Amino acid sequence: MLERQHRHDWGAKVIDRLAIDLRAAFPDQRGFSRRNLHPTRAFAAAWPTGTGLVPQPVAQLPRGHVRLLLDRLDQQDLRQWYAASAVQQGGSRAVLEHQIATRLHQRRGATPSNFTTHLPPPTPTSPRTPYVFASPGPHRTGCTG
Repeated sequence: MLERQHRHDWGAKVIDRLAIDLRAAFPDQRGFSRRNLHPTRAFAAAWPTGTGLVPQPVAQLPRGHVRLLLDRLDQQDLRQWYAASAVQQGGSRAVLEHQIATRLHQRRGATPSNFTTHLPPPTPTSPRTPYVFASPGPHRTGCTG
């Protein structure tokens, strides 16, 4: 699709013709409308590969997540970052949209911390994560009964 669009002049309606050709070649199949082929073209342009393989982790995301990445982000490195984050955390599309809107990539790791000044460093014999931060549980009021 990208190669054919590159060879022909702008306005050649390559996607329109491809949609018609695909529907004729596969009359029992659905999803070959012009409307469905435009996001496919955007996906191919965003993640071009010569091998036909889609780079991980984008291949692990549902189509709605991928469309969101294409619609909301222009920079490929940010698409990759959010795709990896979505796969790692397994969130919904709404969560991914919220993360993009709030620029999670800028906030992650930017939270100030006083751990290094208030907690002793781990020793070679200590566990990898020596501190466990858990909620204290239900508060006791001192009443019995």
